[in-house]
Amino acid sequence: MQRILVTGASGNTGRPLLGELSRSGLIPVAGLRAEPVTGQLPTAGEYRLFNYGQPGQVTSALEGVDSLFLMVPFHEDMVAWAVQVVAEAKRQGVGFIVRLSGLDASPDCASAMGALHGQIDAVVKASGIDYCILRCNSFMQNFSGMYRGMIRRHRLLALPEGDARSCFIDTADIAAVAARVFSDPRQHAGRDYDLSGPESLDNAEVAHILSELTGTLVTYRPATDEDTERAYRKLGLSPWRIEVLMSLSRYIRAGHAAQTTDAVEHVLGRRAQDFRSFAQAHLDCWR
Repeated sequence: MQRILVTGASGNTGRPLLGELSRSGLIPVAGLRAEPVTGQLPTAGEYRLFNYGQPGQVTSALEGVDSLFLMVPFHEDMVAWAVQVVAEAKRQGVGFIVRLSGLDASPDCASAMGALHGQIDAVVKASGIDYCILRCNSFMQNFSGMYRGMIRRHRLLALPEGDARSCFIDTADIAAVAARVFSDPRQHAGRDYDLSGPESLDNAEVAHILSELTGTLVTYRPATDEDTERAYRKLGLSPWRIEVLMSLSRYIRAGHAAQTTDAVEHVLGRRAQDFRSFAQAHLDCWR
């Protein structure tokens, strides 16, 4: 039976993936930055401390692991971290990697974020380990997570994306796809899947859906790059982080996030969740 190390196990994709793997009869090993809190793991779940940039923890976490779910956090050292983890996985005989990647990832992508993800994908592909790449569009969880306070307190969605459309995806669907891939690695080895939700929405339409469901008006206001950068600096973000985020916003604003795919349905045999259904299930976030 496969023993699968899930990096980013406390994140939006890692958490549901732990449950999906357990229900599939596989053995998830949660890679966590600190000791787990109550309810963080499935019943009797196994965990190992895993922090990028700490070689001893990387080595220990990969011991006896058959497969790896590779989620590399957004950081200036993310490519170097991926090189280290993939090399250690290769040394320890890990046989399969499912890599959580990003929109349009390629080393020459016009988006800095896409280029970073593309470099990591190239490291995985060059390793000689069997792999499957999941390139994902923007998460629906952004609205229940990083944008939650803005929506809840100010009934406002202010983003530097103009009237561009995006095919937001529920991370629960990403987790379900990853679990299905781990259940049958031979069928999916060597594949790149572009994962999206079933519809293309602009932020004004998102705000309209949230207004309808919460019963209070939520307004979308396109933000300028200058205002957004100022807000990022106020939050204490580094110049590198600000530039990568602004590059991604410009890429989305140019319309590159609007194309839907049927990859979720192809792998799971069902349609990906739409945003209205997601929002209905998470209404307490914005009330």
